[in-house]
Amino acid sequence: FSIVFEQAYTRFLDLQKAEAQTREAQIEAALDRVRARSMAMHKADELAEVSMVLFEQVLNLGIKPRSCGFLIMNEARENMEDWSANQDEHGGFTMVIGMLSFNQHPILSEVVETWKRGDSYFIGSIHGEALQEYYQAVTNQESTSLEIQKNVLANTASEYTNSFNFEFGMMYVLTPDPLHEAQIRLLLRFANVFKLTYRRFLDLQNAEAQAREAQIETALERVR
Repeated sequence: FSIVFEQAYTRFLDLQKAEAQTREAQIEAALDRVRARSMAMHKADELAEVSMVLFEQVLNLGIKPRSCGFLIMNEARENMEDWSANQDEHGGFTMVIGMLSFNQHPILSEVVETWKRGDSYFIGSIHGEALQEYYQAVTNQESTSLEIQKNVLANTASEYTNSFNFEFGMMYVLTPDPLHEAQIRLLLRFANVFKLTYRRFLDLQNAEAQAREAQIETALERVR
């Protein structure tokens, strides 16, 4: 019996290893899809499409978000650009693009404070009436597209804000339930991939601006 169990347990460990390798391959493929779409950006407004790809890949890996997106700090660090994909009651996707003020709600202030401190991530939650108050607060801003997000989550009892920080802002995932440790580690990997590709995007933007300025200077020299 001992010998039989040893053989069976060896088989069990082999299957565990194979499953872990398969899971890692799935994760790498998902990260590559987000990386590829991020690298293909030519304009800032393509962040909306990156948010959509992020949502799909996170969903495929077993995390059930209500919303995925990016908050990008403006240069003055007075507010944030919100680029996100949200799931509606029919299972479809709705894009949300707007501006969020740090002082619009305490949880946004906490998100920004963790970013300023250089923390890797922040997890907070809002429940019941406080959640409705939150959406009332953020939809009081000029961005009418935030109204869509309010309607999608109108009947939500709880929401967990999971934000993952990088140099230029944070990636966030809103979920109805708390994430476990493995899911947090997974999302940190997504945030790191986006951080690297977004830095590349900014480098390309800067290079294009410099090339354009050089063309203008050449044209001015010819006229001069």
